[in-house]
Amino acid sequence: MITVTPAIQAILESDQIRSCYLVALPSLYLTTAPSNLSWGGNTYTSNGTLLKLDGRAATGEVSANTFKLELDNADRTALSIYGTGNYLGLPVSVFYGLLDEDGQLIPDPVEYFAGIFDGWSVKETASASTLTVTAKSHWAAFERKAGRFTNQSSQQEVNPTDTFFDASHEDKTIYKWGNLN
Repeated sequence: MITVTPAIQAILESDQIRSCYLVALPSLYLTTAPSNLSWGGNTYTSNGTLLKLDGRAATGEVSANTFKLELDNADRTALSIYGTGNYLGLPVSVFYGLLDEDGQLIPDPVEYFAGIFDGWSVKETASASTLTVTAKSHWAAFERKAGRFTNQSSQQEVNPTDTFFDASHEDKTIYKWGNLN
């Protein structure tokens, strides 16, 4: 059951309902509101960067879902942040909020998704550039296999520009690990 404040109840009973999403990514705060919003000690930027959010249905079940956010990559803000650091496992939150008649956020937006940063990818076309951020439920960590794979994809999750494995097939040396007896 969702409990609503009197301010939210008044908006829900009014003729006009204006809503927005607030997305808290590692080092990046975005909103779909028509102007920047301050909430929880952060300023959520409204610059058109946030293009699309996954649809989500409310459920009472615990699951290891993923959540995707599509960002406009034209100004490369997100790419400059995520391309230079390791953000895997850091918190990601998406909130759904209501706006008053002045476009200000009514306190206490509802948490729509909470999880951890799982990666990003860029898609370039002749007319657009998008960056997709993938987050996963913190429950997904219980299903994760320990360790990392020794391949290009696994290495680039941690270091996106690393090309170490590009020439690894050229080394014909056989490496033996562990007890050789």
